Amino acid sequence: MKAKTQNYERAPVKDGERLWIGDPSYILGSSDWSCACDFLSAAGCDDDDQPREHVYRVELDGGFFFVAKTQHGDGNYIGKTSQRYSVEAGMLAIIPENMITRGDCVKFGKIFEMKRGYIELWREEDGSFIFRNNGEVIESIDTEDIGCTGDIIDDILGQNNELWDIS
Repeated sequence: MKAKTQNYERAPVKDGERLWIGDPSYILGSSDWSCACDFLSAAGCDDDDQPREHVYRVELDGGFFFVAKTQHGDGNYIGKTSQRYSVEAGMLAIIPENMITRGDCVKFGKIFEMKRGYIELWREEDGSFIFRNNGEVIESIDTEDIGCTGDIIDDILGQNNELWDIS
């Protein structure tokens, strides 16, 4: 018998609250990212027996966020809003803007402004991530298909010249 999987999480949001969707490793500072990794490891996220569609609620000093593993780990994925998401930690999350400590990397995801009510993250067995605000889908990302060609980071940064100064 398979253990029951929590494939969604829900939390209240305020009108105008801004939440970021993307790979959490890009926007959390090293201390918060290390704490998040410890939390996820203790929760069994690294366990191959844990279903990939499990959604985790990660609690840190500055608040909490929801995260789940992608279907195929790292890659470049396209959302229904045409946003391109680069994933290097094998997961996607929805994180309150006030928890972002590496603002230079916000461009690797997308910020959404919420309406008062609730936010949900659903992770389907087929690899789909569905983000809802009061039941309305604000973003969906299919991680079954890696979807982007080329290096999304090169595209965003203009061949890395801005970040690495290799011109």
